[in-house]
Amino acid sequence: MPALTSEAVLNERCHMVKRSRTEMETVGKFLATRAVVLATIDHLELHQIHALMSRYRDGPMDFANATLVYLAERESLSVVFTTDRADFET
Repeated sequence: MPALTSEAVLNERCHMVKRSRTEMETVGKFLATRAVVLATIDHLELHQIHALMSRYRDGPMDFANATLVYLAERESLSVVFTTDRADFET
């Protein structure tokens, strides 16, 4: 089963490597392997994501991280993988 991610997380990653053509190509090649797939988040689910951001505002939890936590809850997943170590130490 492939890992799930959100468009917000993919956008954040692309923003981080935007100046490196090689890294951007690596992201594209990795997505092509389908080891990670984009999960759809419906507009009607956004209030739950914002509720998570409010709940963990002391963190603070940004939108991209909140989408990961929301997807894990929605899909009954017990593991969230991220490279934002500081944001997930709680």
